[in-house]
Amino acid sequence: MISYIKSRILLSLNKEQTTNTDPSKVKNILVLKYDKIGDMVIATPIFRELKENLPWVKLTVLASNVNKPIIENNPYIDEIFVYNNKWNKLFSILLKFRKRKFDVCFEFEAGVVSRSILITKIVKPKYVASVFKQHGRYGLSKDKIKPYDFYTNYDIGNHRSLNLIDVLNFLNIKAINTSYDLYLSDGSKRRIDNFLKSFDSQSFKIGLNLEGVTYGGRINAEKIRAIVEGINQDFEVKFFILAPPWEKDSTETLINEIGVKNLHSTFFDIKDLQSFISNLHLVISVDTSVVHIASAFKIPTVAIYANDEKNFSQWSPNNLNSKVVFSRSEKSSVDFDASEVVIKAKKLLLI
Repeated sequence: MISYIKSRILLSLNKEQTTNTDPSKVKNILVLKYDKIGDMVIATPIFRELKENLPWVKLTVLASNVNKPIIENNPYIDEIFVYNNKWNKLFSILLKFRKRKFDVCFEFEAGVVSRSILITKIVKPKYVASVFKQHGRYGLSKDKIKPYDFYTNYDIGNHRSLNLIDVLNFLNIKAINTSYDLYLSDGSKRRIDNFLKSFDSQSFKIGLNLEGVTYGGRINAEKIRAIVEGINQDFEVKFFILAPPWEKDSTETLINEIGVKNLHSTFFDIKDLQSFISNLHLVISVDTSVVHIASAFKIPTVAIYANDEKNFSQWSPNNLNSKVVFSRSEKSSVDFDASEVVIKAKKLLLI
């Protein structure tokens, strides 16, 4: 009964659909993007394409605490607010947005999310444009739920970044350049330069990211040792495990267990991690945000994915300097052949 009532409420919010609006009349735009780091990285072409096509527009982004550092130095964004999951703190921000009378709000959730719909109702922009929804809610198919003015076409086979940028069709913008944009702070560049001074500048620098978010598991010591020793046979390399600060103890224990002299640890926050990755010769990473950050800087990458065609088609590296290794499992990205990683890493180092 409750599901039925909620489905009726959703249907009552349906709006008449429109194909586009006159971009010359659009003065201010709100982007809702309060999700993960990788999701924000692949959305960065949107900000560039918006401002290059409509330079007069004021662009505001509602980001998350986690992904805000990805866009803090982005020259195409005028203002950033941080999403709070508690309504008593979020509501004041939404009321401020409502007073601004946004012309367009872009919403990028993959599914029908009640909270996002409510946010747009409180903010009350003139138009809300959204990506297609991959599934419905409360027993309703995705095609029957239309609380926004515009939806992109349904194409589950496209890369997620293309599905996001397609929303610009609402403003008659045909995006050609879909490369990612990351902008580093001077402070971050300085800190990484100082960190790297203690290492041999002649050696190749390779970053190892051991753990993803979507597909569980962590690359174990045996596979790390096989990768490091395999590459060491032909190249002089400094390897760096890319780990968050809260994994310092477990990472140091792992490095001691592996026992390879040229394997080092790093514990950067996301700001400095971007700058560090931009200085690497190669990244070896399971499917996570590190792959997309490396793509933004066009750093050669061996990306390791679960054997899931649907996931790969949407989240593959947007990077011509990348090679992919697939796990033997559909459920985990870490059941892979280490020798395959070594072979592909060596090919990239020779380019």
